[in-house]
Amino acid sequence: MGIPIEQPNTNLREEQSRLNASKNAEFIESSGNYIIDGKIVQGRPKGWKGARARKVSTRQPLDFLPDVAIGLKLPFNDPNGRLFDLNYLSMDQTMTNLENLLLTRKGERIMHPKFGTRLQEALFEPNTERLRGYVNTEIEKAISFWLPYILLQDVEVSVSEKSGNNSSMIDPFHGIVAKITFSLKNNRIDTRTIVIDIKAD
Repeated sequence: MGIPIEQPNTNLREEQSRLNASKNAEFIESSGNYIIDGKIVQGRPKGWKGARARKVSTRQPLDFLPDVAIGLKLPFNDPNGRLFDLNYLSMDQTMTNLENLLLTRKGERIMHPKFGTRLQEALFEPNTERLRGYVNTEIEKAISFWLPYILLQDVEVSVSEKSGNNSSMIDPFHGIVAKITFSLKNNRIDTRTIVIDIKAD
């Protein structure tokens, strides 16, 4: 005789699986739409484009669930000595995701060579209207593809308005400022603004 081995209760496992599926169904709703090259299309495209398409699904926000963190806050090094802080609201996590996207250079992220932007390539280029148009387009394309849940209200790319020591210089700081105002597609009331300085120093 040996020690009796308790057999796993498969009915209990199936019941737990059913409960988890019903919980997830409350939070995730599939629309039948797909996103490809930053555009939302009805149904999966045929051919090679279909392999690159991602299914669009909406998720109920976790903002109202107590003690449920949505993600990590950047930067990781906290001045109080903690390793990292957590975000508990969708809008706070969206700010972190947006900063991460815009400040990551394309090709920098392992296994995701197209993640990020080419904003660093704007450095040391002539500060013209064409360059500011390029920066504006780069920001809009990256957000529409990688963060489709963001609703862009405004993207304003301009020369810094601060006056420098030399009044004859049009742009005393040799840089441009990108001001992005956005909200979430499932929360259009709360809007945030993020400002990115593109300059050499």
